[in-house]
Amino acid sequence: MDKTVAEWCKARHLSRSTYHKLKNLGRGPKELEIPGTRIKRITPEADAEWEARMAELAKSETARLEGFLTCVNPTGELISPCQHF
Repeated sequence: MDKTVAEWCKARHLSRSTYHKLKNLGRGPKELEIPGTRIKRITPEADAEWEARMAELAKSETARLEGFLTCVNPTGELISPCQHF
């Protein structure tokens, strides 16, 4: 069943301000706008697509952080603390 923005935020445990921040960053769910109104709905498909995008984003962010925190010099030795070459 389609959800209003408020219903979707409640289901996702997000504040409306966080929803709008995500939307402004281009990371919000796709909205279905009812023609001739300002009413917006989020479909189950849009929710599932958003969840998949957030999971991919989390993976890429984790990989980036792991790469940053695990530093190896050109000979393959682990360096602590990290030094950039």
